[in-house]
Amino acid sequence: MAIYTLSINYIDGISEDKSHLLNVFFKFPNPNTEYKAAMDKSKKLLEHYKVSARSNNDFLTWLDWMSRKPQSFETIDVTIPEHANEEEMYLMIAAATRPYKKIIVGSHQYWKDYYYMCNCNKILYKAEEIEILDKYEAFNELNPNNGIIQNISVMNSNMSNKNNPWVSGTFYLFVAIFIFGGLACCANFVSWAVMPIVIIGGILIIGVIGGLQLRNDDKLKEEGFLKLMGETYKRLPLLRRGNKK
Repeated sequence: MAIYTLSINYIDGISEDKSHLLNVFFKFPNPNTEYKAAMDKSKKLLEHYKVSARSNNDFLTWLDWMSRKPQSFETIDVTIPEHANEEEMYLMIAAATRPYKKIIVGSHQYWKDYYYMCNCNKILYKAEEIEILDKYEAFNELNPNNGIIQNISVMNSNMSNKNNPWVSGTFYLFVAIFIFGGLACCANFVSWAVMPIVIIGGILIIGVIGGLQLRNDDKLKEEGFLKLMGETYKRLPLLRRGNKK
């Protein structure tokens, strides 16, 4: 189970982004997820929420679902004093939330009375390090499978490439079968004196196709590819000499 303190700064802008609304905000009232929203035992944060929800239908719906059993609020053993301002209220709740001392805000620019520690998105409050997540960081943290799905897509793409005849080598097999099948057919129509020329030509064709494949896979540099094609061209006189014989 993961517990987060949700700020009004975050909630007020949530309706503007349907993806964040469904994939982050409404994950908290869903009993089938492991996420819960922190709530102080004095319910001061809840009162704060209710005031803001009067002008936000999505927020009002969220509060309704959060209050239904099983409740999705995690009650934190802390009492918020009347004089505490909004920023301190969030920090007090998060500081008492163990082990998840995290606050979600709409933007890191939200804070006016408190400052981040050096080189990190954390605020030191009464010897407790509170991690601050903006809405994008919260989205990534609450949707870890998003990255996995992307990796799976990449893996599937790679598998598709491996299954591609040009990559897997299946193409070479078909070429070889085609050439040897052609040789077998030619044996009935071509004299044995000409057959060596046909065989050499077939071998040269396979070499050219192999060079094209290596170049296509970036396993053969352009200079090497041109050199290979040049060597193949040099072998062509063998065909002409064999033909003269």
